[in-house]
Amino acid sequence: MEIMEFAEKVKKNIKTRLGKDFLVEVRQVCKNNGVILQGLVLQRKGSNVVPTIYLEPFWKNYESGATMTEIIDSILSLYERECPSGEMDLSFFQDFDRVKEKIVYRLVNAKWNEELLKSIPHIRFLDLAICFSCSFCEKTLGIGEVLVYNNHVDAWGTSVEELLELARRNTCLLYGTELMDMEDLLEEFAGAQAPDLPLEERGAERIPLKILSNRRRVYGAAAMLYPDLLRKVAEEMDCNLFILPSSVHEVLLMPDRGHPDPRLLREMVCEVNETQVAAEEVLSEDVYYFDRRRNELRIA
Repeated sequence: MEIMEFAEKVKKNIKTRLGKDFLVEVRQVCKNNGVILQGLVLQRKGSNVVPTIYLEPFWKNYESGATMTEIIDSILSLYERECPSGEMDLSFFQDFDRVKEKIVYRLVNAKWNEELLKSIPHIRFLDLAICFSCSFCEKTLGIGEVLVYNNHVDAWGTSVEELLELARRNTCLLYGTELMDMEDLLEEFAGAQAPDLPLEERGAERIPLKILSNRRRVYGAAAMLYPDLLRKVAEEMDCNLFILPSSVHEVLLMPDRGHPDPRLLREMVCEVNETQVAAEEVLSEDVYYFDRRRNELRIA
């Protein structure tokens, strides 16, 4: 069964289970890198909370043998568990004076998001684009972000340049920096399974890589835009840096000791993108290079 046929069948069954008090629709949602997902939208009448449940994982379970009844039960269980109760208050988003302290930036691939970039304010950066969102902490929704579109810029009477200036200041303040040695991350993951063994005995070698993200580990690749951050890391390591785009959520910093071949690094990035990273989370197929003496970031 194809995904769209599956989505319509799920919608019909969910409508039957929830009754007339709910609006149930299937919408195609365009995610990062032009990835299209099938979203099941559930809205209780009279509520302005409109959660979207992506159906691809449930479709895979169905194709693997789960029954439609099991699928519907799982979706409704997820809805009951995760859907916020109450009304959303996003009135602050209409007032630029209340928004400006919450403007942050993220990095996406420019070529793979050409259609999206037509409707959002952005700045080209190497093969990437810097775009903007508004961070929020709302009692009903919790912590999240709202992407900034061109119509928001017009309504606020601001500019791309002002958004960039605000984001330069806010992103680091709100999200901070997480810089971790690769072996520390491996130990973090391995510790739960083998907490009493030294890292060397778990088969891991010391890897001269650092992982750069933010404290939320969400769209943390933008941390490489933080003013002077790469320069400080390069000075501490006493060398220039190769930067490998692991995903939109983090990048890897590799010291240039005269050994890495940029072509081989690029092949490695492409292979990881194809086999380990979700399509909507891939940042780039290029490898970047930071020259500490020029304080310059470029494509390697």
